[in-house]
Amino acid sequence: ADFTRMANHMKENSSRFSSSPRRLLVWMIVVVFLCLFGSLLYTISESSSLPEAVEGEIDERLCRAAEFDPFSDVIQLTEDNFEQLVLVDQESVWLVEFYAPTCPHCQAMKPEWEKTATLLKKEDASFWKVGRVDGICERPLLSDFGITGFPTIFMFEKGEETKYQLPQRKALAFISWIKETSALFANQQRFEV
Repeated sequence: ADFTRMANHMKENSSRFSSSPRRLLVWMIVVVFLCLFGSLLYTISESSSLPEAVEGEIDERLCRAAEFDPFSDVIQLTEDNFEQLVLVDQESVWLVEFYAPTCPHCQAMKPEWEKTATLLKKEDASFWKVGRVDGICERPLLSDFGITGFPTIFMFEKGEETKYQLPQRKALAFISWIKETSALFANQQRFEV
C-alpha cells in the first residue's frame, strides 16, 4: 500500500521528478533502498531470535547499502579497504572522519565534509584524499584508533595519524588545518618555490 501511494505521488508530481535524470536516479535508489530495508525489517520482525550469522549478514547488507553514494567526492572506507587505501599510501594525505549515521553532530557536519572533499579534489585529487568511516558498521577500526565519540577526524600521511582537535567544523577550517599540519604538503611547497 505504501509503495502504491508513493508511485501515485510520483506520477502526480511527474514534472518534478522528470526534470533531471540525476534526481530521478537518486529517487530510484532511495525507493530501492527503502524496499530492501522494509523487507529486512519484515524478516527481522518475523523471528525475534535470529541466529548470530543471520544478524551479521543483515547488518552487513544494511551497511553496504548505506555506503553507496555515487555523487560524493568522499571515499567510503571500510575495514576491508582502510589499510590498503589509507595506511599503505605514501604519496597522499588523507583526511578521515569517523562518524555515526545517527549522530546529530555528524549529520550537521556532512555538507561541510562533502565541501572539503570537493575543494581538495579540485586542488589536487592525487595528493589530497577525503574519506569517512561508518563507526557503527566498522567497529574494529574504532578500537584500532581509540575512537570514543563522533565525529572524530584524523589526518593520515605515510601511515601516521594526527587527530583534529579544533572546534571548527567547516570546510575551510579542515583545509587550513590539514595544510598546516601535513609534512608532505610542506615538502611539496618547498620544492615548488
